[in-house]
Amino acid sequence: MRHQRASEIGDYASFIATHKILLSASALNALLVFMAPDFIKLFGEYSVGVFSDYYHYIAKNILDGHGYRFFPETAETLLRSPSANIKDIGLSLML
Repeated sequence: MRHQRASEIGDYASFIATHKILLSASALNALLVFMAPDFIKLFGEYSVGVFSDYYHYIAKNILDGHGYRFFPETAETLLRSPSANIKDIGLSLML
């Protein structure tokens, strides 16, 4: 029976620890790649059917007579050009 030196045992232990870390990282990566999109669709702020730039808020405030702003109690916005909302205002009036 051959006796192993302490350095050989330490090398083997670090080898096992390194592989455990790599295996854990690979499993986490697989979870993030394959499961995260479904999780975001179910529980995240996934905006299907909602205007992402809040044009509908601006159009509603123009129709309500509050002017070109996101919310009635705020100042007029300079983030969007007024011409971009003509379509939304027209659709809101028709509906």
